[in-house]
Amino acid sequence: MQLIGTAAVGGIGIGRVLLISGFKEPQLQPVKDSNVELNRFREAAEGARRELQKAAEETRSLDAAAAEMIEAQLAMAEDPEFLASIEEAILEGCNFEYAVWATANKYADILRSASDQLFKERAADVLSLAQRIIAGPESGLFINDFARGGEGIIVVAQDLSPLEMTRLLGLNVSGIVTERGGLTSHFVILAKSYGIPTVVGVEGVLDAVVRDVVVIVDGNEGVVFVDPSRDLLTAYESRKNQQIRSMERLVELAQGPALTLDGTRILVEANIGRPEEASEAIRLGADGIGLFRTEFAFINRIAPPSEDEQFEYYASVVEAMRSKPVVIRTLDVGGDKHLPYLRVAEESNPFLGLRGIRLCKKYPEILKVQLRAILRASAYGEVGVMFPMVTDLREIFWAKTVLKEAMDELESEGIPFDRSLRVGVMIEVPSAAILAEELAPHVDFFSIGTNDLTQYTLAVDRGSESVRDYYDHLHPAVLRLVRLVIDAANKHGKVVAVCGELAGDLRATKFLAESGLRVFSVSPSAVPVVKDAIRRLELPSETKGV
Repeated sequence: MQLIGTAAVGGIGIGRVLLISGFKEPQLQPVKDSNVELNRFREAAEGARRELQKAAEETRSLDAAAAEMIEAQLAMAEDPEFLASIEEAILEGCNFEYAVWATANKYADILRSASDQLFKERAADVLSLAQRIIAGPESGLFINDFARGGEGIIVVAQDLSPLEMTRLLGLNVSGIVTERGGLTSHFVILAKSYGIPTVVGVEGVLDAVVRDVVVIVDGNEGVVFVDPSRDLLTAYESRKNQQIRSMERLVELAQGPALTLDGTRILVEANIGRPEEASEAIRLGADGIGLFRTEFAFINRIAPPSEDEQFEYYASVVEAMRSKPVVIRTLDVGGDKHLPYLRVAEESNPFLGLRGIRLCKKYPEILKVQLRAILRASAYGEVGVMFPMVTDLREIFWAKTVLKEAMDELESEGIPFDRSLRVGVMIEVPSAAILAEELAPHVDFFSIGTNDLTQYTLAVDRGSESVRDYYDHLHPAVLRLVRLVIDAANKHGKVVAVCGELAGDLRATKFLAESGLRVFSVSPSAVPVVKDAIRRLELPSETKGV
């Protein structure tokens, strides 16, 4: 069966289906009686244990590998330490659903960080167990829990949240297919970072797939094949191998600088969201980290990370980049990314609400702690700090005031940091783009976030399926604003980068370079491809001195 969608991440993926459907992540809720929550948890945990025990007995004689995976969940469901950790969270005031989910994710993070592949795979078992406990026995949500063949997994879902996507990264994911989602949905951005072929907007795919069925994901053409013929499978395996060989050649070439035909050096840096992506960025030839999204250090928790936790998180990337520059963006949540421990009222239009720097102004202590951690990490390499969602000079002045306070505190405490670290802002709101010439003297660099800039300029929700055709980062209005920001930065001698998806779109490479852009920041998997495209350019003489 052939299904058509929208190509979101290029490449070819082949594997068996892992179906994700029907589960909503629990939120932290006020609790009147912790003992009531304890009883609810114990009943749910016992129900999940009985269900798993029955499933293991029924499966042993039919599928030994599946039985082993079920038994791994069963062992976790009976683990005293795991159960005690959940009960402790409940006694601290969490509702049982959130306590189960937060504890399971803490364990999953530990497993994902292990070097042994077997432990990495067990992370998914812990999360699946948590879902079973929360949803209750016989929920029917998890018929594909164990459809994980050695050849790779094709994730099929209605949509994926950023959190769900991060939890899948420890598995051998070969492709992603969703019924919903836009080309700049956050899960798509993460899929690009890891080079996972992805097709979105595939109507009817949830009804078309069944357990263990083989699926081909053609992320180049936006086509999905369910239960393909042997001939089609062979043909796509051949095409996949050819693409792998071609990418290996580009990765080898990417270790050198990206020079245009006339000798102009252009930096190609990487966007990352997790520390472990830094080593992959280096392997793929990145000249630095142009955008380190820090929000993943704050999610899946019942409280914000401590200063020491954040310091280790940021310093690990700075050290991994081996003296190459690292730009760390301060907390950017709101919109479709929420922190349950921040009491933010529900908004009818969250993308125009309390997010980015606006949220930090409401919770300045969170920003202060984060800035202290970033400053401490700056002692280990070349670090820049970047503030998101800035609209005018007032926000820049406020953010720099908090930064100075953090610097003064560290200095008085005798803690080393780089007092000359670069300070920049994201240009992703039209007002900031229009005011770029006024903003430039007060910062060291700009980074143009074209995903949100496109959304706000064209009044198009970047994650909405119904207006997907209206979202176009190549729209003349968007490109005019990008050019305006580049001109303003270059006029004032400030560094300017593009870190949105426009930077990785080869249709825009020539325009951006000829406009005077000298720093591209793209998903790690796009670094070799963009470097290759830059090496094919010859810039007009009037742009060479920019």
